[in-house]
This record gives sequence, C-alpha cells and structure tokens, in this order.
Amino acid sequence: MKRPPWNLIAPAAVLTAGNGITAILAAAILDMLIVRPAPGTPGSGSINTLLPGLTYACATVMKVCLVAGMLATIASLCVWTCRRRQPFTAVPVPRWAIASVALAPVSTLSGALAAVIFQRLILTAAPVTIAQFQQIAPAPVFTMIAVLAAGAIAAVRSLMLREKPPAIATLGLAVNAILIALFLYMRFHAPGFDQDTWAPRAF
Repeated sequence: MKRPPWNLIAPAAVLTAGNGITAILAAAILDMLIVRPAPGTPGSGSINTLLPGLTYACATVMKVCLVAGMLATIASLCVWTCRRRQPFTAVPVPRWAIASVALAPVSTLSGALAAVIFQRLILTAAPVTIAQFQQIAPAPVFTMIAVLAAGAIAAVRSLMLREKPPAIATLGLAVNAILIALFLYMRFHAPGFDQDTWAPRAF
C-alpha cells in the first residue's frame, strides 16, 4: 500500500489555500468593520490610506507564504514520487510543526481583527479622522509579529520533540523568521508609515 502523502501536502495546502482564505477573511473584516472618516474626507474609502503599515504587512505575508507554499508543493511531489512504492507506515500528526506553518497565514487575520478591536477601543471620538488612525496603526502590525513569533516558537518546540518529518517544522521556522525579519527591516509598525514614502527614517 502506498504511503499517504498528507504529512507532505498539508504544509503546502496551508501556505497556499489557507493563505488565500485568511487573506480574503482579513480583507472582508477590514472592509466591513473598520469605521472610516466621513464621506468626502481624504482617505475615507481606502484602507491603504488609513492603515498602510497593516496593508503592506499583510501583502508581505501573502507573498512569502505563496512562494513557500509553491516550494513546499514541488518538494512534496518529488518526495511522494520517490516514496510511492514504499509500504504504508503510520505517522503521528506533527501538531506543533503544522501549527508553526499555519500561524504564518493566520497572522493576516489576527492583524485585521486587532485593527478593528483597537479602533473600537481607542477611536471613540467623533468624527473619525485619518490622524486618529495613527494612534492604532502600529498595534495590528505588532499583533502580527506576536503571532509570527508564536509560530517560530512552535517550530522550535516541534524540533525539540523530534516530530516527524522535521522538514515541516524547519519550513515553519524559516517562514516565520523571514517574515519577522522583513517586518522589522521595513518597519511597518513605525509611526508615520506611508504607502508612498514608507517608514520615516532618521539619517
């Protein structure tokens, strides 16, 4: 009997299909639940203008996850082809490894939810203005970084427990670490982050 390829396909599915689902949900949450400035006010209809750091952070997660998912798909197909004649062997579910991979795309959803929650808690003054959004703009990005850090920790935990196959945990650790590094380098959390000029830097 052929070896079931679920443990090879799962990371690729999470990073591709899961990435798309969480991105759609995040966009829907921001579009429906964020309270925008009054009609006619500059930026009243654009999430990119209101929360540019969050927008670019989510786009970065989507791109990295998509590339990682495509590479994982190719690798899983290669491994499955090489092992298709091997007998069936029961493999325990690598829970920590799968969690580490899944938390990367989930970070976009967490960022969108954090933006809505922080707006409802902080932006209570009427009318809502673009300037007020600068107060909450860093919080959703920091929330995403926290989720990515949890994903990296889950990957390390998986490697410490020697879950099989270790490649899943290694992939999760790499994806989350790369995203954290990109977030910190591009400074999506910086006050005054702009969609055209990016984060202000002191020279």
